Amino acid sequence: MPYRAASELAAGVASFVQAAARAGGAVLIAAARANLGFLRERLHAADGQVAWADISSAGLNPARLTALLRQLAAGAPGRGLWCVHEAAWPARSAEELQEVFRHEALLNLALADAQASILCPYDTRLGGVVIACAEETHPAVIRGSRREPSSSFTGSIPAQCDLPLDPPPADAQVLEYRDDLAGVRRFATARARLAGLAPERTADLVSAVSELAANTLSHTTGPGTLTMWRTGGEVVCQAEDTGQITDVLAGTARRDPAALGGGRGLWLVHQLCDLAQIRTGPGGTTIRVHMHLDQRRETAPPGSAQVGSRVAGRPGCRAGTGRRGRIGLPGGLVRSHPLRWGSVPCGMALFWAADAFAAWAGSQHSASR
Repeated sequence: MPYRAASELAAGVASFVQAAARAGGAVLIAAARANLGFLRERLHAADGQVAWADISSAGLNPARLTALLRQLAAGAPGRGLWCVHEAAWPARSAEELQEVFRHEALLNLALADAQASILCPYDTRLGGVVIACAEETHPAVIRGSRREPSSSFTGSIPAQCDLPLDPPPADAQVLEYRDDLAGVRRFATARARLAGLAPERTADLVSAVSELAANTLSHTTGPGTLTMWRTGGEVVCQAEDTGQITDVLAGTARRDPAALGGGRGLWLVHQLCDLAQIRTGPGGTTIRVHMHLDQRRETAPPGSAQVGSRVAGRPGCRAGTGRRGRIGLPGGLVRSHPLRWGSVPCGMALFWAADAFAAWAGSQHSASR
């Protein structure tokens, strides 16, 4: 549904919410702050059926959204997941948008067997290239009142998402590590503090870097290399080793902490960092993580957008969205105000909110039967 007015965005979302109501489903609308406020104002009549999530910060790393939607779909057996999900907005960087499309492509795999209906708006101010990538990662697109197959859908991750990363700057600091995780943590702590990263954010970054280095030591026989530098507005840390990640969905599901085996490290990295770029192949793996020095990222006001759609498993559509997050549940069923997380790491706060939404949606489903 390509559109050039905010009113068309509201109309598309309202139609989706009405379809959910007919199916007896509750809806999560997860969007950036500007569009969230606008939609809530326009859909006030449906407020009792809708939960609202501001993902301007908590969803800054798109991989968090992949894991969130997998969790929500798994928690909705028998009733299905209904979600409006805005993963892309004009304030996103080019690197973030690349990871948005990786996330969108991976959802086709992650939700292949789920009963899920997900509507994904795209603002046309993002440009023709972005809209083309959205259509490439969604099997159907909504145009006006019509839902039609996407002629460019491939079912795979867009090639641009796996282009080699730009090399680090010449003044980047480098550490080679073999078995000294304490040395890795000291190196990361010192560089993050020198760059001006806040203490709690430094702790998050050091935890993420420690997980990456531990993966090197656990899964490869060679040394790893850590490279750190500061850009104008963020601290960047890159871990490289000779291993290869063969599971494209690695890090996109929250594992039970009590479960045996690995798989939690990369998930934790996504929860702690504002962005994680992964390039992997037979020649080795590079993972580059970003932490913004300024924790506030404002988004542009609502403009024109495109809403695409995707079928995931049984009836449902999916259509073609950092740090602290919140989900407000209507009717006082959980609490009367949006949930707020204080200093909890943003990604994990989003998952606690997802648990609250799942409980509320279940109560709504039971009440509608």
